[in-house]
Amino acid sequence: MSNPQNPLNKPTLTTHQLHPENKETPISFIDHDLISSRLFYKRNHFSYPTLTYSNYWLPINGMVTTPKVFSLEEIAKFPSITTKVVMECAGNKRSLFKPLTFGEQWGKGALVKVSGREFP
Repeated sequence: MSNPQNPLNKPTLTTHQLHPENKETPISFIDHDLISSRLFYKRNHFSYPTLTYSNYWLPINGMVTTPKVFSLEEIAKFPSITTKVVMECAGNKRSLFKPLTFGEQWGKGALVKVSGREFP
């Protein structure tokens, strides 16, 4: 098993597809408490959107008392907490299915443990 603390060990993501980007975390690095954001698996169905503080808005409407629209800048100012979470792509280990199923043939690396900021 790889040792992520070894300075000579330079892990990279396993590329399944470049456009849209789909890359898997090296499984030997998932045994550790947290995964570096550099090694976070990438699962996309489309190209990345370009988001900036000036062009992103989140509308809250529907069954609410007062509809509101928040800018990305406003959202970033909300109180937040940092938590550790596990995230797994629903297709993780799809390459192990018998018979094989349709979709990106992920191994065991569409799974990460991260520390992230959330808004309660």
